[in-house]
Amino acid sequence: MYDSNTVGRHRDILDREFKGQNDCRYISPKDGKIKTLVVQCVDDVLSGEANGTWKRTYIRNVSPRFYRLALWPFSHVDMREGKLESAEDWVQLILKWIPSCTLLIVGVSR
Repeated sequence: MYDSNTVGRHRDILDREFKGQNDCRYISPKDGKIKTLVVQCVDDVLSGEANGTWKRTYIRNVSPRFYRLALWPFSHVDMREGKLESAEDWVQLILKWIPSCTLLIVGVSR
């Protein structure tokens, strides 16, 4: 934790000035303003002692839909091993791959 009596100051490229508590912040890529840092963490850290200058939030599944759809055919495969063990795994992969590719093509062509 930073000393609570200190005041942080930052001036960005658009000459906007921020004065406030000296804590962990970042420059937002959306609007260029200074924002408080928010870190995704596991439940043990989230429910533990607040020992940092950033906010905490639980981990969300925020990956894009197309990315999740592209990985869906491999959802039954153990990615640590990275290989398909049986013919049944291959059949399941192919049966998932066909609708996945079709939906991806339709989604991208819009």
